[in-house]
Amino acid sequence: MTDSEHVDWEIIVSEFDGRQQRVKQQIKTHKCTVEDWDKFYPPAASSKFEFDKLKASGLMWCMDELDINDKDFKRKIYGMKGYE
Repeated sequence: MTDSEHVDWEIIVSEFDGRQQRVKQQIKTHKCTVEDWDKFYPPAASSKFEFDKLKASGLMWCMDELDINDKDFKRKIYGMKGYE
């Protein structure tokens, strides 16, 4: 699932207007760099082993600074229930 010749990872920012879901922006992705990992919150002690394993694997993808149209986007991301 990491071979860029066969798999594309995509981040979609969408909005729901009460009737339908609408794609607002598509965000570019890249393999996480050392600088990206430095921006992560420290993991809980119970998650540190898995966090470190994922970091060492080189399999994590991060969001680019711009969307697919080279436009900035709001980085405050909410899930289905409106949590940050």
